[in-house]
Amino acid sequence: MSGAYGETLKIAPPRSLGLTSAAETFKMRKNLCENQVIVLKLLTQIGIVFGICWLSQCIEQALPFTMPASIIGMVLLLALLGLRIVKTEHIQEKSDFLLANLPFFFVPAVVSIMKYTEVLRSNLLALIVVCVVSMVATFAATVLAVRLTIRLMNGGKKK
Repeated sequence: MSGAYGETLKIAPPRSLGLTSAAETFKMRKNLCENQVIVLKLLTQIGIVFGICWLSQCIEQALPFTMPASIIGMVLLLALLGLRIVKTEHIQEKSDFLLANLPFFFVPAVVSIMKYTEVLRSNLLALIVVCVVSMVATFAATVLAVRLTIRLMNGGKKK
């Protein structure tokens, strides 16, 4: 079509038909590729974490003594991170997700504790003593660790 003064008018395709320009199509494809990369990265991270969990289950079954698979998995992950076989960026997003949703992992434990309210009531004093003593010990260990860290950061000088 021609407009005033011989200009050529371009008619854009109607948006209601779902037709887009080449630039918008390129942008949509680029976003799709970025989303696919993010999904693949998350799947890889989930695979690493679950692979370590599975390996720790296998190690637990092979050990001649009892040790929880979760502890074996944490030690295994620490060793892999320390040896730089697994880098923090390999598991960063998955770890952040798990830490952000950590309270949900306590729901099954709390529900199962509700089954044993009679046992808890009969041992209430012992439970309170254990909780208080462990809390004081945790506070003391934290204070000592912070003091040691500050001393080491200041080059071993005391104030």
